[in-house]
Amino acid sequence: MFERTTFRQVADLLSDAIVMTDENGLITWTNRAFYKLCGHPPSTGKHRKPGSFLQGPETNPDTVRKIRKAIAKQESVNAEIINYHRNGRPYWVSISITPVKNKEGTLKGFIAIEREITSARLREFHLQEQVGQLYASLVHAVNDYQDTAHQ
Repeated sequence: MFERTTFRQVADLLSDAIVMTDENGLITWTNRAFYKLCGHPPSTGKHRKPGSFLQGPETNPDTVRKIRKAIAKQESVNAEIINYHRNGRPYWVSISITPVKNKEGTLKGFIAIEREITSARLREFHLQEQVGQLYASLVHAVNDYQDTAHQ
């Protein structure tokens, strides 16, 4: 059964988004999870660079530069980045991009695996807020204690 299963058939079953590009970074194929994640129909992404329709105002330009630099060097890269759904909603993804080369070492394209991590990032943000509030409360309490101790 599995001997006749193609990569694309398997990739379409995954919950992580898969994006395949040519050597210029233009999308040649994506799995269903990619379109579920970003909300764009397949026709939107075909023959376009993913960042051209996924990135937006809160996308970190340093992260974009890191990704572009690795792609230009034909190197693998891992990053966390804010992308945008078709409806404008931002979401976080953990992305792993790997160059695909033939047996002679010639670049044929890239494959990216994206996993949405929005919930984890929001939990982390809220935890950082709570720690900041706790720290501010402690500093305030210490200052109050010192003020009353000196009176």
